[in-house]
Amino acid sequence: MSYLLIVLALLATVVGIRGDTWNHQRQGLRKVSITGWVAFALACSIAAFSIVKEYQENSEKQENERKLLFKRLDGLDSLATQSWYLSSMFKSIAKDIDDRPELYELSLNQLRFMKDELSRSQSSYAQVLDRSERIALEHLMLQVTGSLHGLTLEKQVTNSSDFEYLATEALEANITFCQSIKEKNPLCYMGETVGAN
Repeated sequence: MSYLLIVLALLATVVGIRGDTWNHQRQGLRKVSITGWVAFALACSIAAFSIVKEYQENSEKQENERKLLFKRLDGLDSLATQSWYLSSMFKSIAKDIDDRPELYELSLNQLRFMKDELSRSQSSYAQVLDRSERIALEHLMLQVTGSLHGLTLEKQVTNSSDFEYLATEALEANITFCQSIKEKNPLCYMGETVGAN
């Protein structure tokens, strides 16, 4: 459509340069010569195509903004769920890690799964999150990666206070992700009850 507008503008310019758009000997609309009518038709065409082009661009822009909004809301919902799950998981591990050593392997598997999920979310949604949400996501990734590292290599993150701290941090991320979607998803703040126990 842009090329058509350029061609029409060029034609209108050529017709305008040629001149003789008026016949001064006639009266009313008869004054307009054939060249004048052609110039008028070209000007109307340019105006019409400009309006159509502007409308299409605005429609596309609104559609893209709508898609980004839905992607953002979907991402925040997913991240809120993941952070709530992490908070619950860390809280559960904190309660039972000392008494139930079999949780160690289960915890590793859950953390590996959550690391993969967060990594997918990060690659899918990072560009639509605001700064505080991106920081919360990075923080969650560091928590999960650090916990995995501690459990697999150093075996340092095995006392309950470490996991209670991680549960609180994951809960804070949950609240950050829920801030923007709390009106659309009233269940998003379910994570707040985890820290209250």
